[in-house]
Amino acid sequence: MGPRLRPDPEETGKVGTSHLPSVTVAAGPPKEADIRIRLSTGSAVRPRPSAAIARAPARVPAFLGALVAALAMTLAGPPAAAIDAPAAAAVTCPASLQALLDATPSGGKVTVPPCTYRETVTINKPLTLRGYGATISGKDAAGTTVRPAWVIVNASDVTVEGFTMRDASNAAQTGAVRVKAGISRFTLHACDLGYAAGANVSIGVANSSVIEGCAIHHGGQEGVHMGGDGTNGRNNVLRNNRIYANNTAGFDPGWEAGGVKATRQTGLLMEGNEVYDNAGPGLWCDIDCRSITVRDNRVHHNDREGILFEISSGARISGNAVWNNGYGFAAWGWGAGISVSSSDRADVVGNTVAWNARGISVISQGRELAPNDHNTVHENVVVSAVGDGVVGWYDDKDGSLFSTANANTGSGNRYWIGAAEPTAYRFGWAGGQSTLAAFNATPGEEGGTYLTDAERDAALGAAGIPAEDGTLLPGSSAGDLRVSVALGRIGTTGVPATISWSPIALADAYRVQLQRDGGGSTTLRLSSPASRSVAVDLATGSRYLVRLRHRTPPATWSAWSAPALMTPARYEETTSLGAYRGTWRRVASTGASGGYVRYATTPGATAAFRFTGRAVAWIAPVGPTRGSARVYVDGRYRTTVNLHRSSADVRRVVYRAAWTASGAHTVEIHVVGTTGHPRVDVDAFAVIR
Repeated sequence: MGPRLRPDPEETGKVGTSHLPSVTVAAGPPKEADIRIRLSTGSAVRPRPSAAIARAPARVPAFLGALVAALAMTLAGPPAAAIDAPAAAAVTCPASLQALLDATPSGGKVTVPPCTYRETVTINKPLTLRGYGATISGKDAAGTTVRPAWVIVNASDVTVEGFTMRDASNAAQTGAVRVKAGISRFTLHACDLGYAAGANVSIGVANSSVIEGCAIHHGGQEGVHMGGDGTNGRNNVLRNNRIYANNTAGFDPGWEAGGVKATRQTGLLMEGNEVYDNAGPGLWCDIDCRSITVRDNRVHHNDREGILFEISSGARISGNAVWNNGYGFAAWGWGAGISVSSSDRADVVGNTVAWNARGISVISQGRELAPNDHNTVHENVVVSAVGDGVVGWYDDKDGSLFSTANANTGSGNRYWIGAAEPTAYRFGWAGGQSTLAAFNATPGEEGGTYLTDAERDAALGAAGIPAEDGTLLPGSSAGDLRVSVALGRIGTTGVPATISWSPIALADAYRVQLQRDGGGSTTLRLSSPASRSVAVDLATGSRYLVRLRHRTPPATWSAWSAPALMTPARYEETTSLGAYRGTWRRVASTGASGGYVRYATTPGATAAFRFTGRAVAWIAPVGPTRGSARVYVDGRYRTTVNLHRSSADVRRVVYRAAWTASGAHTVEIHVVGTTGHPRVDVDAFAVIR
């Protein structure tokens, strides 16, 4: 997980940094004229190749697309201006923004008026620069683009927020907002960046830095360039941005172009972004990316892959909604909604992937850093209009992708395919499989099932993905509150949970309140105003009400939603809701929930837990003596859980599931009997009703 944004004392009421000096120069909110200008200065959309248009499923109706485009351009300005900017005042524009920064002490804050600044700003000290309604332009007064950079950051602990930045003459693979190698904790917040010749922003050689809540669009080559240097590029974050319509200059997307391209990044988090209409891949991590997380993004209508993890090691790609990507180059395994190429240890789980040229592809080629082992594709929903390359494992190297020793596997994926079986290359593992039954017989899939039309629509609706003709589906209601048991090690009491909600059109901020047992409501602290999830610890035996409100620009807060009820509970291994078959032994265990566990080592031994709730988790110890178990939910195989670890730990959430509403469910655990370390334990179950 990347760093959280540092709180602003003006917004939180905290005084821990109130001694820092502040410079305010007559700031105010964006004027109506600014909005009119944005509406009238749209640029032509780069046309897709005719073949792509012919193959791509239908998009939203034209009049809706035009309306959405106009609204998006209107909202491309500062999304938090109404909260962050002081009251409007007479504006006197300073002669030089750079002079203001130079006069500000280290650690200070500069708030500038909503003027246009035709200069490159260089920041050489820790400070905060706020410019809601202000523009930094790369053009001279005659309208010629003359500057290659908007902002250059040479110091750690710098925050830049609220600016619109337009037009730069920077080269390919450079950002108009750029950083010095090795700086840390740079934050770019609530900015609107567009029309740079290369990339709009580049922070690849920074560490623990954040781009959040920004509109990043119409970059000549790409929206975000994140090229690391092998030393820097650690724990950076892209969160809750809109990244769209990049590669206007027609750079080769096989080299570098599109929404985001990152290289040599470790611990990169890309979370909650909307990435669309880029002439290239949407989110791309290529060449020695390590231990990255790509989660809860909405990635759609990009010419190449929606999400591409290439020549890298270690990724968790989860919870993303990915649709209508890849039609600009759909050949062999290319053109997938999600693609893992010449990489290892990528876990692709819990995504909804629909209407792409290919569904999910895992590719092995003779390239550097290409071990191609321990990749897993499981518990995804994959929807395809045609029976071609729905999920495939592709190898034109040496066939090692299919070696049992390399442990590449798929399981528990659910499919809807518009063409009836058989189709020639419906699935792929060491060749093509024309039926799901044949694919289930390979390591590429285990327990895969088909969805009915109603189940397909429910899955797409829950993910906010439109139907093939572009219409929204039931279940995609904006602001739906959901809850799940949090991953990791849990405490000895209570239930750790994650509350999340679906996006609301035009919203740029959310607030969530929690009420316990009829007491007062507490406003939960989000990681950023636009975050759509929050972690909470729930006490068993209590009743909670949670409610949500949202803000639309410039400063309109909605009424609170109707409260949703949550009641957490924990059930120990002896619960009457459990049923065990085969030989299970109950033993005392230090650190266990309740002090005891039940365990089995015999293949085929089962434990079933029947409950009513909207979320559940199986809690168990892990360690070197533990093995694997297959998990079934409501009679359907879901996944195989591996409890084997090099070191022991207790009270781990090893499997979890969640639903949109409370209902009756059954979780079954089937012991595999792993050779040499077969033991599987049941410590407890956590439930949220």
